[in-house]
Amino acid sequence: MKKLHGVTVAMVTPMDSRGAFLKEAMEQLTEALIARGADCLYPCGTTGEMSRLNFKERKEIASVVVKTAKKRVPVYIHAGADTPKETIELALYARQIGADGVGVVPPVFLHMSSREMQNYYLEVAGALPEGFPLYLYNIPQCSGNDLLYKDVKTIYENAENVAGIKYSYLDLNRTLEYLQVGEDFSVLHGCDKVFASLLVLGCGGTVSGVAGLFLICF
Repeated sequence: MKKLHGVTVAMVTPMDSRGAFLKEAMEQLTEALIARGADCLYPCGTTGEMSRLNFKERKEIASVVVKTAKKRVPVYIHAGADTPKETIELALYARQIGADGVGVVPPVFLHMSSREMQNYYLEVAGALPEGFPLYLYNIPQCSGNDLLYKDVKTIYENAENVAGIKYSYLDLNRTLEYLQVGEDFSVLHGCDKVFASLLVLGCGGTVSGVAGLFLICF
């Protein structure tokens, strides 16, 4: 199981003035990031404006990045959507095209209870092939739903392919809790300004949009 590690670049989605996806620009971006030393790539996430992309665009972007990367670095596709059915479809497509894993944010805007979030992730994880890794993605300031330690612990203990979490909120106490979820549980952060401190705490790296421009600074 290839896990996210080091500096994972949360990729932007190149578009023209009318909002159409630019395939050639995405190929060039993928090549440039690999050449500059990105450890992993993460398209279709928050930085990639996932909420403004339709299903067809998300699948096309995923295909372009995986095909261009050619297994030189791990590629994780963000597959989170508003329903388990949609998320599973995107995640299975990522597996089909040869991605190394997926990231999944909770459904956004409408509040979910802890049990609802646990059930959501367990349903998604249970629909994926054995050994195909899934990263939880907690960005409560944007999603409106917060994955607590107890939620993450329950999900991890009941889904063998949940590999870790990307946490994009500056709460070091919560980060420390996540680091106690399990011995093999991977924790990556999305807050660039405390990147060095998070490595000292034990995080496995960062998932960063800023790294797309300033990779050398990491």
